[in-house]
Amino acid sequence: MDELEIRRRLLTDPNDDDEGLRAALRQSPDQARYAAELRRLDEQLARAMAVPVPDQLAERILLGCSFEQRRSARSPLWQLALAASVAFALGLGVSHWWPQLSGGPGPYLAAVPGGDLYAHAVGHYLAEADEMQDIDEHLNVIQVNHKLATLGGDFTTSPGRIYFANFCSFDGVRSLHLVLQGEQQRVALFVVPTASTIAGPRMVGDVKAVALPQGRHTLLVVGPPAEPLEQMATDVSRKLRWQAI
Repeated sequence: MDELEIRRRLLTDPNDDDEGLRAALRQSPDQARYAAELRRLDEQLARAMAVPVPDQLAERILLGCSFEQRRSARSPLWQLALAASVAFALGLGVSHWWPQLSGGPGPYLAAVPGGDLYAHAVGHYLAEADEMQDIDEHLNVIQVNHKLATLGGDFTTSPGRIYFANFCSFDGVRSLHLVLQGEQQRVALFVVPTASTIAGPRMVGDVKAVALPQGRHTLLVVGPPAEPLEQMATDVSRKLRWQAI
């Protein structure tokens, strides 16, 4: 599969899970970074679009249309103004997003053969490393359990200080991404609803990832090598309870 075909497929569906495409990405670090950037952009767009519909929106739209019809009967200038506004907004959007869509260098680490879960976990961690240091949503375990319940689990007690919790696309799988306080620094925890046989620590570049299978799920704790991530993964797993099927 050549680079043009890879990019065409990724632009069509950033979360394409075809084995042939995944194999091609493992052979090309540049394309793997490009794929990760597109997935991150797709997640950002999904979050931006997840806006609750205001009450009585339909009635407001109909009322607005009625006003516009009266104005249009008097003058067509509002149509030109609307077209100009849309063109201006599109121009701003393209100028902002195009550098990321054009395949420029990104913060994601390329996937490594035989270690997709580790590589994706480290990729997410590196991509959001700066944001992780500043974000603090002041979450409690009840709020996190509302999200975790959709994956079939909950925390019996808090896993510690929780700065962030939200869903992410983990190699095309809807997973839960948390930012927790480690002993010294913040670390990332991924709850992936995918059974796996991988276990234990692995270094990916200068970042350490620890995987811990949980039946139909896999936990991955990612952070600096100096953090006791193995112990943290074990502690988190003891506080997790999974629904029986």
